[in-house]
Amino acid sequence: MKKTLALCVLCLFVGGCSDAPTAVQENTLALDTASIPQNTQTIENILNENVWNYDADSLTFGNDLILSGEGENFVAICSASEAAGIDTTRLKKGAKQTMLATVGLLNSDMSDAGTAYFAFSGNELLCGYYMYNNVCHDLTDKYPFEYASPFVSAENKQTSRSFEKTEEDVIFDRAEYIFDGETALLSGSALVFYTDGERGFRRGDEIDFGDELMPVSAAQGDGFICTLLDSYEIADTDTSDYEVTEDEPNIVNQKSEKIVFVDKDGSYVLPEIPLDLSIYTSVDVLGSKRIAAARNNVIDIFEYKENWEKAGRLSVDAAVEKMRVADIDGDGTAEYIVSDGVNIYVYTGTDRLRLAWRTKFSVSAINDFFVGDLNSDGVKEIYVNDSNGFVTRYVLSHGGFEVYGGGIAEGDNAYYAVGDADGDGRDDYMTVSEDTMFICK
Repeated sequence: MKKTLALCVLCLFVGGCSDAPTAVQENTLALDTASIPQNTQTIENILNENVWNYDADSLTFGNDLILSGEGENFVAICSASEAAGIDTTRLKKGAKQTMLATVGLLNSDMSDAGTAYFAFSGNELLCGYYMYNNVCHDLTDKYPFEYASPFVSAENKQTSRSFEKTEEDVIFDRAEYIFDGETALLSGSALVFYTDGERGFRRGDEIDFGDELMPVSAAQGDGFICTLLDSYEIADTDTSDYEVTEDEPNIVNQKSEKIVFVDKDGSYVLPEIPLDLSIYTSVDVLGSKRIAAARNNVIDIFEYKENWEKAGRLSVDAAVEKMRVADIDGDGTAEYIVSDGVNIYVYTGTDRLRLAWRTKFSVSAINDFFVGDLNSDGVKEIYVNDSNGFVTRYVLSHGGFEVYGGGIAEGDNAYYAVGDADGDGRDDYMTVSEDTMFICK
């Protein structure tokens, strides 16, 4: 997009700040236009790193004279800048003439999210922060003004449950869902179903999709199991440039083929949805004959009438690797919880999604995550499995989600899945660590 440059004199402490230091304004100052391209790139890098939507056409540069660094607002600006990793040493020493850049920030639905400010001395970044409702925020603190508003309830940390743990001899790749007394585990090209009752955790039906199709994601619906299937090829061990082993064959030419609706015998109960757009990564069930399928940064909504029809398209901020749809706060409207493999994003809304909260990881990748209510307080938690073998619990507080209780499970191949395994209406969990699996209910 074209960037609009404005030659003007601005106050660094703009945004309704009553205690801003007085700046000497001289309209004769010449704007250092030679610094603008590099400074523009610096701003874009910071906003992209912190996953901000912004109006590039609103980017404006101007001059500012700073004679004093006193007052609460100066302290707030320095604190916000430092929280975002910006060195404010030069600013605190008293940079006399600076270039000030402003740019409008946007929510995921393109509504106003405040204004970002960046001050430079030449090409040296002195500070960076944003203002929303006359309050200064650091750029890593994304959407703080949205945290509490979408949710009607918060986690009751005083409520707890005790669980009975039983060891089980079950091998699987991952859990697709645990719901209403049934656990669907992915093992190779098959979905294997387990039930938990008086005789314990027992293997039941199995749907094997064969050698040509790979189940990627599955969810339980009303009378059907919704499954996303990909076609794929295995790289040849003799001719492939990839490193291929028998235990970990390298999958190439993977492509989304269709979404099928079957019962536990593998029989079709509804027509399939052929897929020809791109790689879909995840599906979930929204209602009796309504599903969501994620691809890249889009969630397609399909609805069955006389046949399956695309009923909507929702946009999200990241390329979705995993999606789960659940009513976290019990208000009757489901949230969309998605992962891009690095962070978790929680969206509210129906026709248009609004980003309500997100994590900001920097080290581990996300292997999987589950949403469930293990303490039975009516508010669901988010349980994230990361690549280091840790499971982190996020609970909904009045200020957004927060980590509570530290790491839950750790060890080689640690895995944690949540849902109602025994059909008693309360969520249970399974944990797998170092080839040992436990069902806790």
